[in-house]
Amino acid sequence: MNFLQSCVRGVPDRENYDWSALRQRADSIAQQATTPKETYPALRDVLERVIRHSFLVDPDGTDNWKSGGDGSTDPDGIRDIPQATGRVISPQVSYVAVPAVACGHGPTLRYFADSL
Repeated sequence: MNFLQSCVRGVPDRENYDWSALRQRADSIAQQATTPKETYPALRDVLERVIRHSFLVDPDGTDNWKSGGDGSTDPDGIRDIPQATGRVISPQVSYVAVPAVACGHGPTLRYFADSL
Protein backbone atom coordinates (compact mmCIF):
# COMPACT_ATOMS: atom_id res chain seq x y z
CA MET A 1 0.00 0.00 0.00
CA ASN A 2 1.38 3.41 -0.90
CA PHE A 3 0.95 6.71 0.91
CA LEU A 4 -1.99 7.95 -1.14
CA GLN A 5 -3.84 4.63 -0.76
CA SER A 6 -3.38 4.92 3.00
CA CYS A 7 -4.83 8.42 2.91
CA VAL A 8 -7.82 7.29 0.88
CA ARG A 9 -8.54 4.52 3.40
CA GLY A 10 -7.96 6.73 6.45
CA VAL A 11 -9.91 9.86 5.54
CA PRO A 12 -13.43 9.78 7.03
CA ASP A 13 -14.95 11.97 4.30
CA ARG A 14 -12.94 10.46 1.45
CA GLU A 15 -15.77 10.77 -1.04
CA ASN A 16 -15.41 14.57 -0.88
CA TYR A 17 -11.95 14.60 -2.48
CA ASP A 18 -10.81 14.30 -6.07
CA TRP A 19 -8.13 11.68 -5.49
CA SER A 20 -7.05 11.68 -9.11
CA ALA A 21 -6.37 15.43 -8.95
CA LEU A 22 -4.54 15.03 -5.63
CA ARG A 23 -2.34 12.31 -7.14
CA GLN A 24 -1.55 14.49 -10.14
CA ARG A 25 -0.68 17.39 -7.84
CA ALA A 26 1.55 15.19 -5.68
CA ASP A 27 3.24 13.70 -8.75
CA SER A 28 3.89 17.21 -10.07
CA ILE A 29 5.42 18.36 -6.78
CA ALA A 30 7.58 15.24 -6.49
CA GLN A 31 8.55 14.85 -10.15
CA GLN A 32 12.20 15.83 -9.55
CA ALA A 33 12.54 13.71 -6.40
CA THR A 34 15.30 11.14 -6.43
CA THR A 35 15.21 10.15 -2.75
CA PRO A 36 12.35 9.35 -0.37
CA LYS A 37 13.15 12.49 1.64
CA GLU A 38 12.61 14.62 -1.48
CA THR A 39 9.03 13.31 -1.79
CA TYR A 40 8.04 14.71 1.60
CA PRO A 41 6.81 18.09 0.27
CA ALA A 42 4.34 16.26 -2.00
CA LEU A 43 3.20 13.95 0.79
CA ARG A 44 2.88 16.86 3.19
CA ASP A 45 0.77 18.74 0.62
CA VAL A 46 -1.70 15.84 0.40
CA LEU A 47 -1.93 15.56 4.18
CA GLU A 48 -2.57 19.29 4.61
CA ARG A 49 -5.44 19.08 2.14
CA VAL A 50 -7.24 16.00 3.48
CA ILE A 51 -6.14 15.23 7.05
CA ARG A 52 -5.48 18.59 8.63
CA HIS A 53 -4.80 17.23 12.11
CA SER A 54 -2.01 14.97 10.85
CA PHE A 55 1.49 15.93 9.85
CA LEU A 56 4.58 14.39 8.33
CA VAL A 57 7.93 14.60 10.05
CA ASP A 58 11.06 14.73 7.92
CA PRO A 59 13.46 11.80 8.40
CA ASP A 60 15.86 14.04 10.34
CA GLY A 61 13.01 15.08 12.62
CA THR A 62 12.13 11.44 13.24
CA ASP A 63 15.63 10.73 14.52
CA ASN A 64 15.40 13.80 16.74
CA TRP A 65 12.00 12.64 18.06
CA LYS A 66 13.27 9.13 18.85
CA SER A 67 16.28 10.49 20.70
CA GLY A 68 14.18 12.90 22.72
CA GLY A 69 15.26 16.00 20.85
CA ASP A 70 17.50 18.70 22.13
CA GLY A 71 15.68 19.04 25.46
CA SER A 72 17.39 19.02 28.81
CA THR A 73 17.85 15.74 30.63
CA ASP A 74 18.32 14.67 34.20
CA PRO A 75 21.30 12.51 35.27
CA ASP A 76 19.42 9.34 34.21
CA GLY A 77 18.91 10.68 30.66
CA ILE A 78 15.19 11.38 31.12
CA ARG A 79 14.00 14.27 28.98
CA ASP A 80 12.29 17.25 30.59
CA ILE A 81 8.65 16.87 29.49
CA PRO A 82 5.36 17.92 31.13
CA GLN A 83 4.14 15.44 33.73
CA ALA A 84 0.68 14.52 34.91
CA THR A 85 -0.70 16.57 37.78
CA GLY A 86 -3.74 16.21 39.96
CA ARG A 87 -5.49 17.22 43.13
CA VAL A 88 -8.30 16.10 45.35
CA ILE A 89 -11.26 18.46 45.09
CA SER A 90 -13.53 16.66 47.55
CA PRO A 91 -13.77 13.15 49.05
CA GLN A 92 -15.69 12.05 45.94
CA VAL A 93 -13.95 14.09 43.22
CA SER A 94 -10.36 14.31 42.06
CA TYR A 95 -8.84 16.15 39.12
CA VAL A 96 -6.08 14.67 36.96
CA ALA A 97 -4.46 16.47 34.02
CA VAL A 98 -2.46 14.26 31.68
CA PRO A 99 -0.54 16.29 29.08
CA ALA A 100 0.12 15.10 25.55
CA VAL A 101 3.61 13.73 25.15
CA ALA A 102 5.40 14.32 21.85
CA CYS A 103 8.52 12.26 22.40
CA GLY A 104 9.77 8.95 21.07
CA HIS A 105 12.57 8.61 23.61
CA GLY A 106 12.00 5.21 25.26
CA PRO A 107 13.36 5.94 28.76
CA THR A 108 11.40 9.20 28.94
CA LEU A 109 8.18 7.51 27.83
CA ARG A 110 8.63 4.73 30.40
CA TYR A 111 9.26 7.31 33.12
CA PHE A 112 6.13 9.22 32.07
CA ALA A 113 3.98 6.06 31.99
CA ASP A 114 5.29 4.89 35.36
CA SER A 115 4.48 8.30 36.88
CA LEU A 116 0.79 7.92 36.10
